[in-house]
Amino acid sequence: MNSDVKNSLYGMGSLILDNIRCRPLRAFIAILSIAVALGGAMTMVGTSESLESTLVLGYESRQVDLMVMQANKTNPMTSRIDTSISDEILAIDGVESVQALLADSLLVDSNYSIMVYGWPSSYQEVQYQRDGKRVILNHGEILIGHTAASLNNLSIGDHLELNFGEYKIVDYFEAGNFFESGVLFMRLDDLQQLTSSVGKVTFIFVALDAGITDQQKRVVTHQIEQISPILKVVTTDEFLADNQLTSAVRGLGHVILISNILLSILIVSTIMVLSVSERRNEIAIFRAIGWSAWQISWLVILETTVISATAAVMGGLIGWTGLEISLSHLQTLGVYTESVVTIEQAVWLVLSAILIALFGAALPIYYALNISIHEALRE
Repeated sequence: MNSDVKNSLYGMGSLILDNIRCRPLRAFIAILSIAVALGGAMTMVGTSESLESTLVLGYESRQVDLMVMQANKTNPMTSRIDTSISDEILAIDGVESVQALLADSLLVDSNYSIMVYGWPSSYQEVQYQRDGKRVILNHGEILIGHTAASLNNLSIGDHLELNFGEYKIVDYFEAGNFFESGVLFMRLDDLQQLTSSVGKVTFIFVALDAGITDQQKRVVTHQIEQISPILKVVTTDEFLADNQLTSAVRGLGHVILISNILLSILIVSTIMVLSVSERRNEIAIFRAIGWSAWQISWLVILETTVISATAAVMGGLIGWTGLEISLSHLQTLGVYTESVVTIEQAVWLVLSAILIALFGAALPIYYALNISIHEALRE
């Protein structure tokens, strides 16, 4: 880079910083407005990705290949299928194992909700150590994940009122993933009674034989769906894509992000038009001493870039804080999710800053290049 270019960029940088220092309140309002807008959008996107990531880890820990549920349910948690279908699925070639699960969100002591899993008594999820032996939960007994216990100040020996039924915590459940660490575990027949779902479960998790081909997986899926017309079989990826909660948060997050980017462009554009208007004489002098249209344009673009980049950094911090608050709120609803910050979120912030800087500079550039040198100097 030659010295003329270096000097030109240095001079532009000095002019930009001087302009911001001369108008600190205006710059602060612009940066804060954009930061809040981007931070709010990133909170929504981060919440969606955290939910999905936590659920994926949960399914992977259980080696779930297919999920069987009731068809035509916008909210999968309202799915109810016959428990006996598990045996029919297990008899299909290519199926290694099945797990029948009843899941529901129950009210605890009439204060808050918590997710509860009901498993058949033959499953290890409803077994615990007592006197050196593994024993099955008795009626009225429950296990609790460590996260649920910690966040709700619960411990072994405590009694809970769940949907007007009293249960005793007899041990902790060593969950293999963060989501299930925030869950209560009880006997399937107990939860069926509590939720008026006798003989029903929410999902049947299916693990397929190792090395099964995609064609064989499609055959297994078809055979399961032939058992009953009310059955729907999905992969874990399809379940997450169709999940009402994560889909709603993901979609809303993207809508808010796009809307807030447009709003931020309008904010930057308005601020910069005001700035250019107040600096008409300065810009006219630059043009008079030989500055080209490109140099004037770069002066405006660099200033919008400084504002946008600063706002993006602040927006990232606001988004991370909002994510923690959002996940804490979800915990009061019985949904325990580990916060996840991804490269994709950082890329969104960088792209947002670039779009805001470029499009926000368009109108002020047009205004600056159309300033009449003679009229501005006379002013």
